[in-house]
Amino acid sequence: MTGTARYLAACLAIALGVLVGAVAFSASAAYAAPHVGCGPRLQGYQVTATYIYVYDYIACQDGDITGPVSVSQLAPVSPPIYWTVVASGQGEVFYICNGSGTRTYKVHYGTSNPQFNANCG
Repeated sequence: MTGTARYLAACLAIALGVLVGAVAFSASAAYAAPHVGCGPRLQGYQVTATYIYVYDYIACQDGDITGPVSVSQLAPVSPPIYWTVVASGQGEVFYICNGSGTRTYKVHYGTSNPQFNANCG
């Protein structure tokens, strides 16, 4: 490689590094921008005879801030050794019951992972 080719390669590498850094900085600044008109964080779950509902979000005037949520079911084998995710989403999720048998469930929202038995099949 000649001296000129090395110089051009070095300039190109520097320019590319500056460009990638600028794009990463602008993307992180946009993501961290505060939302407008936000209410309190709402999170929890509800269990009925027909569904399990899990939610985790903050309602804002310029768009909601949501967190990952899921419903898992303990495998109905003896001995029960693993959890199966039966519903997952962002912000809220419904799991529609498949019958009336009692099963063990675990829901996830925020840092909470409550476990309970429900007649949800």
